[in-house]
Amino acid sequence: MFPALTNNVNLNKEYDVVVVGAGPAGLASAKSCAENNLKTLIVEEHPAIGTPVQCGEALARFVFEDLGMRPEGNEIKKIKIFSPNKKKMEIIFPEPSLFLVIERKRFEKNLAVKIVNMGVKIITRAKAVDVIKENGFVKGVVLERLEEKIRIKSKIVIDASGPNAIIARKSGLKIYSETERFDSCAQFQMSNIKTEKSTAEMYFGSFAPGGYVWIFPKDKGFANIGIGINGGEGNKALDYLRNFIEKDERLKNGSIIEMNAGIVPVGGTISKMVSNGLIVAGDAARMVNPLTGGGMRFAFKAGEFAGRVASEAVKDNDFSEKKLSEYEKLWNKEFGLAFRVSAVAKDILLGSSEKEIDSLVGDIGVITAPSAGGKDVMLKGIKNVLPVLIKRPKILFKFRKILKSNM
Repeated sequence: MFPALTNNVNLNKEYDVVVVGAGPAGLASAKSCAENNLKTLIVEEHPAIGTPVQCGEALARFVFEDLGMRPEGNEIKKIKIFSPNKKKMEIIFPEPSLFLVIERKRFEKNLAVKIVNMGVKIITRAKAVDVIKENGFVKGVVLERLEEKIRIKSKIVIDASGPNAIIARKSGLKIYSETERFDSCAQFQMSNIKTEKSTAEMYFGSFAPGGYVWIFPKDKGFANIGIGINGGEGNKALDYLRNFIEKDERLKNGSIIEMNAGIVPVGGTISKMVSNGLIVAGDAARMVNPLTGGGMRFAFKAGEFAGRVASEAVKDNDFSEKKLSEYEKLWNKEFGLAFRVSAVAKDILLGSSEKEIDSLVGDIGVITAPSAGGKDVMLKGIKNVLPVLIKRPKILFKFRKILKSNM
């Protein structure tokens, strides 16, 4: 039996900031808080940082640089995208490649060590089950660990608890949970397969309704093979993934060395990301690209913003929703456009016939990926395919407002 929580980790009863969740958003938030000299605690319900892995493990190179870490992972030089009837387009990455497939468990543990050495306290196997509220302000959290409950006070709570958004819900924020606004995902790490080490692949078609299949190589003959399908299809992601693999000669004789499954919010960000004493970040705030289902990049940046705004709030002794709303402004300035473009692109994709998707993918052919960027990276992508869109006035019409106001 483990010793009591307070004896085990020398836990204080009050902090400047309590961060709920030690995923990308939580770790980045705590790092940013530490850089701004805030007394910070991270609480993580799982027994180990970095697990379970519930993503394809693709990460942009500049995220490492932003975090002050050395980039590590398999460098991807090309993405092949296949339409339902195997028309192909290719995205080429300039050197050095923007796109790495990482070992997320190791990466997040390394980041956790880094921020602990900066003064952040982390406790695992500690689940935040409720908020402490006083006079309309979130003032801390109630933790449950090893059958013990403990109240931790704080000036600000950052909810980075993932799709369940436990603390945001407890505080009274509206967090969407409609099944159709989520993707159901499953992934195998597979070895002894015949894939290209530096080429990622994405497949769209009826074998992945409402989503796609990805192949993200981690080394020669070793890759993450995953699928996302619309949540309205039910709990069938594993079945769809197995069917895809069984029909692919390169994959069907491989060995599964790890399996992961989970849900991903793809319905766009929540409309309100802060309240008195509370900031919501990462999957809890639905900060996942509606088109690709990718979220790590956005979570890390959101964490940076959260720490910055928390620091100003502590300095001014103002933890009101109005003060913390600067966080929403920073987020929307950086990524609002990219998410709007992605949502439109997803609607176009889901509303197109297989023949239309085949034609679009075939006409795009080969393009070079835009350079690293935040608020304008999706816009750069549209510019790259603008000659193809001009031939399709119905699609171009759907982008009209974004193109008119930003080009």
